[in-house]
Amino acid sequence: MTKNIIKIAIIQMNATVGAVYENGQKIINVMRDLSSSDIDIIIFPEMALTGYPLQDLAWNTTLHKRIKQMIGNICDASRDYQQAVIFGTAYGEKKHPYPASAIADNGGGYHIINSICVIDYGRLIAQIGKIDLPIGEVFDEPRNFIPDAMKPPVMIRQTKIGVVNCHDLWSDALTACYKDCEADLIISLNASPFDMTKYQSRIEIIHNRIDEINIPIIYNNLVGGQDELVFDGTSLVIDQRKKLITRQAQFEESIVVVAFDNITKDIHYYNHAYHDTQSQPMIAISPQAIMPLLSYELMMYRAMVLGLRDYVLKSGFSKVMLGLSGGVDSALVATIACDALGAENVHAYMLPSRFTSQESLDDAEKLAKNLHMILQTINIMPMVDAAATEIEKTKGIMPNGVAYENLQSRCRGTLLMTLSNQYNALLITTGNKSEMAVGYATLYGDMCGAYNPIKNLYKTDVTKICQWYNQHHQQEIIPDNIIHKAPSAELRDNQKDQDSLPDYDILDAILKIYIEKRGHADDAIAAGYDKNISEKIYQLLIYSEYKRAQSAPGVRINHSDFGLDWRYPIQNKIIKDKIS
Repeated sequence: MTKNIIKIAIIQMNATVGAVYENGQKIINVMRDLSSSDIDIIIFPEMALTGYPLQDLAWNTTLHKRIKQMIGNICDASRDYQQAVIFGTAYGEKKHPYPASAIADNGGGYHIINSICVIDYGRLIAQIGKIDLPIGEVFDEPRNFIPDAMKPPVMIRQTKIGVVNCHDLWSDALTACYKDCEADLIISLNASPFDMTKYQSRIEIIHNRIDEINIPIIYNNLVGGQDELVFDGTSLVIDQRKKLITRQAQFEESIVVVAFDNITKDIHYYNHAYHDTQSQPMIAISPQAIMPLLSYELMMYRAMVLGLRDYVLKSGFSKVMLGLSGGVDSALVATIACDALGAENVHAYMLPSRFTSQESLDDAEKLAKNLHMILQTINIMPMVDAAATEIEKTKGIMPNGVAYENLQSRCRGTLLMTLSNQYNALLITTGNKSEMAVGYATLYGDMCGAYNPIKNLYKTDVTKICQWYNQHHQQEIIPDNIIHKAPSAELRDNQKDQDSLPDYDILDAILKIYIEKRGHADDAIAAGYDKNISEKIYQLLIYSEYKRAQSAPGVRINHSDFGLDWRYPIQNKIIKDKIS
């Protein structure tokens, strides 16, 4: 009997890199949870079995043994539950002839493909590898994978499905093939990293492909944090008329079910609920077909929360600690940490010196109280004085100026790292993008820490997010005085950031020319900024690369953020190079 209506469950899943057994069991558990319903096909994102990006872990031979074993286990589950399942994984095959131009060859006996497995009734019926391997921005897939050949659509439950692996959707070649093959539906599995403009780019690409092929597209995206990358989910179903049918929540795991008519090619939301589930379902059903998009500020904030949470938990920690200064940067990081992990898992330390104002002490205490977060105080002056005295003995000169300021910062870093070791809590650091750009940070001092959720947030954005946070919660959680007072490192008497830097409105505008637009001092001057300031900021940006090279990873929010998007040599003479 021909079945023309098939029900497809779209699983927006958070996968952990390298945890093949854990991810695979998660896939099987979801299949179990849906086994009592009439779901025909269950789809998971790109690299759901292995996590993404694998980088050079893709060459690990143990990984590939586990992948093959887990694919077998998923086949068994498919047979038991009578479900078709589609998921992404790396897949290594013993070497056989490939084009000489293939880049990825680890020398360990495997050619590795970024693959999609299609399993039905317990059999692996197809493997579709990525053809167009992305390179640039945060991607370097040709280093680890070889491109696959174009494959025809897969027949599942009397439906001809064009299965697309992420970046291949951005090319019209594959959809042209599927049009020629008269595919009924496209299912695209993705591990598409978040940035603030990515959603609209995805919509445009999907619409372009629908214009070409005139069939619905299911776009399933990974969710979760992996090092500096955050995957936002926001999975989509768009019909052949370019009408949005479903949109899953941003930054959350969820399940949506759709019903597809393989005769009319119509697709619609199917209001599915779990039935007869013995235990708490692995992933929740989306509460509605089209989840609302988050506001600009909430989207940015949720990305930082998810990035920090997953970095901490996937690293095997449950608690974090940080230094609280009474300033806006550490206030925002503390707030993010409490929302990510719960205030009971965040421990803050105030580490005052003789330059720390009572105002900062009071502001830090008020913030900790508002967040219900533990705050303890350790006076660093005995440690600073002892170190300064010992240094004086070497050459008869007490540390002074910047050296003395950095000594204070490094004493704080040493104390925080020791406390982190003692209490097995991950230390997080609190420098913003403006500071990291111009080197306004101390190596082995305030830069100490394993992760920095605001690393790619300009100072002006830090202030805006703090203001938004209070408005969003309709109460003053982050004290207004922290938000509005003049920024200061408080490492000397009456110190202010603007003693050595222009106002942050000006600084950030110039930095965006240099970082986001890859401009030069001449471009800032042409935009109307002061020549001396423009040249000074450009020099600081270039000269501070050695600090950024040693900085903690942090959440990627936009293009050209520090991390995988920013690959500059530490030593270079682009500024000093002159025509003689």
